[in-house]
Amino acid sequence: LAFSEPARKEVLDYWEEWEKKTRFVAEELDNIPGIKCPMPEGAFFVWADISELGIPSKEFIEKLLEEEKVALVHGSSFGDNGEGYFRMTCSKTWGSLLPLFNETT
Repeated sequence: LAFSEPARKEVLDYWEEWEKKTRFVAEELDNIPGIKCPMPEGAFFVWADISELGIPSKEFIEKLLEEEKVALVHGSSFGDNGEGYFRMTCSKTWGSLLPLFNETT
């Protein structure tokens, strides 16, 4: 029943905005040397590959938190196969996302 009705305009607007933010974050991360970030499909999280940096994901995330006050989730928290990656949400406001990349790129 819940899915038998078309999505409301405001829900579609939110989804469109999340997709724009996700595309922006993925592209910006992918432009940083040593980070590969493919565009996710159907999610507002990115899963970025930092294995080229040669630093454990937990150490990378802790350093980023300490030095830049940016909190991400290290890939190793998802199990051994997550090592060398981090997850970042893209559902934050533009005001909180844009400054992250203006200073790093």
